[in-house]
Amino acid sequence: MKEISAILKAWDRSGILATVVGVRGSAYRKPGARMLVMANGVRIGSISGGCLESEVAKKAAWLTSNGRVVRTYNGDEFGLGCNGSVDVLLERLDAPHAQRHMQFLANRYAEGEPGVIATLTEGPDLGRRLYVAGGKVWASDLENPGLLAKQAFEAARDGESRMCPNAFIEYFAVPLRLLVFGAGFDVAPLVSMAKLLGWHVTVAAARPVQSPLADEVVLLPADDFTCGVDIRPETAIVLMTHNYATDRELLQRLLPLRPRYLGLLGPRARTRQLLEEIGGHIDSRQLHAPIGLDLGADTPEGIALSIVAEIQAVAAGRSAKMLRSRDEPIYAPVPEFA
Repeated sequence: MKEISAILKAWDRSGILATVVGVRGSAYRKPGARMLVMANGVRIGSISGGCLESEVAKKAAWLTSNGRVVRTYNGDEFGLGCNGSVDVLLERLDAPHAQRHMQFLANRYAEGEPGVIATLTEGPDLGRRLYVAGGKVWASDLENPGLLAKQAFEAARDGESRMCPNAFIEYFAVPLRLLVFGAGFDVAPLVSMAKLLGWHVTVAAARPVQSPLADEVVLLPADDFTCGVDIRPETAIVLMTHNYATDRELLQRLLPLRPRYLGLLGPRARTRQLLEEIGGHIDSRQLHAPIGLDLGADTPEGIALSIVAEIQAVAAGRSAKMLRSRDEPIYAPVPEFA
């Protein structure tokens, strides 16, 4: 997500966009990875672990001299470290279709709502697209969308990308939204690490707090600790107020909302007492407490790392175990549909 933000900020309706639209075997980046090659040669984003960027940037203008093109890069020819092969769509951004594509990405990012991009990767209509957002077709330059439109709506429903014959259906997710309640010195490293991942971060506190990296800072009224705070089902929430009464009030309000992630700083005994005082029918499995992964952290920075890592694992549906203990591929393959 961070690279999308950087690409959108740098985009000046010129340059060449490189997008991974297919992978066979192992690769450092998954389909959907992007790199912008600006007119002055500056590269933003990445499509590999550093194996392809220079080669693509050097020849992108020549390869796109007659329009959009998909170029295949394989491990044997280009020394890809993962030994797989990567299909990259190259397109000049001064064309109307490319500007529409960038506008769609910008809209999704600004509105905080996901979308789907169905891109043809072979044949005479290579590079043509259909866009889905908000439950409807946002735009399309396909003459007969047919099955491709059906696959796009199904991808939007399932929330995942998919490969189809001659097409890549990309589920374009938006940045994870992190809401941090607290004004202590331990908030800053958490915000900093979250922003490194490209997350949208809001800090909410009952007293003024300096958090220059946060996307939003909300000063809460003393009688309503959630007033003016945008809480969505997909929001990850961290409570680090260091105040028992405040945490109790927040838990009472937040637990019924069942956010994607809710974590509470503090020892297990404190959490147990808070839940007993709140009472009612509360599923304690909704609450990550003590918050974070067991990394042996005992500094604000280390604790922030353990919190961010746990949120990332929960959002990705992963166990957070060591990768050397994982039998399956590191990246789940993009599903293929006939």
